[in-house]
Amino acid sequence: MKLPVFDRWDFLATQVVVLGVAALTALVTVVRPLVAWIGGGALEWDLTTDDVGRAPEGLLARDGSTVRGVEGIHVEVSDASAATWAASLLPGVVVSVAALVVALLAVRVLRGIQSGHPFTQANVDALRAISMATALGVVLHVLTTSLADHRVRAAALVDRDEVTLFWGEVPLTLLGALLVVGALAHAFDRGRRLEQDVEGLV
Repeated sequence: MKLPVFDRWDFLATQVVVLGVAALTALVTVVRPLVAWIGGGALEWDLTTDDVGRAPEGLLARDGSTVRGVEGIHVEVSDASAATWAASLLPGVVVSVAALVVALLAVRVLRGIQSGHPFTQANVDALRAISMATALGVVLHVLTTSLADHRVRAAALVDRDEVTLFWGEVPLTLLGALLVVGALAHAFDRGRRLEQDVEGLV
């Protein structure tokens, strides 16, 4: 029985999916809230720090703000300032940029594999850069989310001006993906060195 082969159409489809996910990420995390800001809509935010899990009745909303929640606290600020809006967009910008960088690097690796020469220094560097970009994106997302959370809480709630750094929980799938990419980078590097050794013998 002949196993299916990953042909050029599969490579093309994979690249389209990877770039499409990056574009969709930007659409959801940056473009949609930006359109709401320009259109005069309310700023919507899910609190991620010490107010999560508290009953909405225990939080005093400012004028022009709505607070509701079931598992967390969701706020809507109808008169948010430009600074608050800008802060709320930062986490999405970080995620979108990280997704775009990772997508472009992944496409570079895919094209290298498709060309028949996967074990190159460029592919090794690209795989390592994917891990670094993802890890840096996580750290920056934590910092920007904490800043945005502080700005929104201060705008939406009374006596909620303290700054809290929220690390949350890094998804196990993300940690697993980073480990897999790191292992692939090591494997590609070993393959590159093996090719060099074989060429030296020839």
